[in-house]
Amino acid sequence: MGEDAFRRAFGGYQIVMPEERAVAHRHAASAVRFVVMGDGRGYTTSNGEQMFMEVGDFLVQPSMTWHDHGNLGQEPVVWMDFLDGAVLGPMEATARDEWPDGDFQPVTHPEGYWAGLYGNVRPARLIGAKLASIADSPPVRYKWEDTLPVLERMAAEGEHDPHDGVLLEYANPVTGGHTLPTMNASLQLLAPGEETLAHRHTGFVRYDCVRGKGVTTLDLEDTTELEWGPRDIFRVPSWRWHRHKNLSTTEPAILFSISYMPLAESLGLYRVEDAPAGA
Repeated sequence: MGEDAFRRAFGGYQIVMPEERAVAHRHAASAVRFVVMGDGRGYTTSNGEQMFMEVGDFLVQPSMTWHDHGNLGQEPVVWMDFLDGAVLGPMEATARDEWPDGDFQPVTHPEGYWAGLYGNVRPARLIGAKLASIADSPPVRYKWEDTLPVLERMAAEGEHDPHDGVLLEYANPVTGGHTLPTMNASLQLLAPGEETLAHRHTGFVRYDCVRGKGVTTLDLEDTTELEWGPRDIFRVPSWRWHRHKNLSTTEPAILFSISYMPLAESLGLYRVEDAPAGA
């Protein structure tokens, strides 16, 4: 695209071709990435840890995390990419730095370093740690091979939300709360043939279909139907009635989603309303 090309959007797909590398940088906007294609040889290096990216993995790079990307494999690596930069602009809180010593940061930590540091056992100095800023959150990778069994176990045990099916949120490893102070990411499973009840809430939600096929219906009258299948992305606008339906009667459907809900909560602006019975 040329040397003058740079990011203008805050949500979409990002692709790294075989043998390509993107130089190291950091910015005030936090970034989250949900991997949808690749052979497991694409990676992102986050504050010194090289994290290889397999399909279904979810990676979080909080504000001012040094990161660069590369692809050592034979297939393109593609991820759903989302930043909270849209909320930083009006606050004039944006910033960006290039890596000072060459194009790429060195790998200084072993694989799993950040997840291990903030896992079930951790250094005593980190017990009860609190976030002074988003930058205090570690860069982490939530592996699909660890996440999917939790979602399936929740479904088997009958855990269920009437508006979202089986709903799992990626917890912040420091606070145990939302993924980031500005964004939350979730996975939800719809059982074969399941149709959820309608509700609405403040703030849009951006969805990516991981598995299955279905339809999301907007509004209670003069409805709009958004049909979706694997790798489709769709967006439910703020304060619009919506419900989901799994179109398969034999296979579950799985959706990944991202929203600014934690930020709205912190400002006292988050509202949710259930549709009247029978709507």
